[in-house]
Order: sequence, then structure tokens, then C-alpha cells
Amino acid sequence: MYRCPEGELREKATKETVANISLLEEAFGTAFDGSKGNPFFGGECIGYLDIALGARSVWFQVVEAMNGVKLIDPHTAPLLHAWLLRFSSADCVKKSLPHFHKVLSRGYQVQREYPLLTYP
Repeated sequence: MYRCPEGELREKATKETVANISLLEEAFGTAFDGSKGNPFFGGECIGYLDIALGARSVWFQVVEAMNGVKLIDPHTAPLLHAWLLRFSSADCVKKSLPHFHKVLSRGYQVQREYPLLTYP
């Protein structure tokens, strides 16, 4: 999304991203029993899928900041939003995730270096 030029292409990318996040919300609520109180995709503990998705959590925040849109919203994706807060607050995760402002700086750098990227 953040690499799309403003306008129609970015709007299309945003809609598709939000739709994909809705699929994650549904999966967390059904296949992974997130609606039944399991705090993580792996159950009671952080597992492989939590790490695979959670490693990108800072990029979610960066894309939100760069585009002025909320992707993982507590109203539209409450289970995923709560999961993200739990995952991000785990001590082992806090020590490992890159700093938001460094990633944000990199996002703007990519936009400057590759301004003509288009969305498929």
C-alpha cells in the first residue's frame, strides 16, 4: 500500500489489504479459537504463526501512519487487534521488534527511491 501512488491504486490496495485482514480476523476467531479466549494463534503461548505475523506488526503500524488509515481496527478486527496488543507487549517481542521510527523512516525512503511503483 505505501508504495502505491496516491489515488485509485492506493485506494484499491487499501481495500484489498482490509479484506485480507478481515480473513485473518475470521481465522483467528474460528480456526485458532481466538474467540474462546486463546491469547495467541498457537494457543496459550506465542507460536510459529504468531511470530510469522507478529514480525510484521511494526510494518502494519508504519503503513497505517503513512496512509492515514487504520488497518487493524479494534471495531472491525477486535480479536486481531487484541492479539496484536498481547503479542507486542510480550517482553521477548518488545526486545526483538524494530523501532517504529526507524521502520517509518525506511518506508518513506522506499517511497522516495521508488516513486513509480504500481499496484498489480
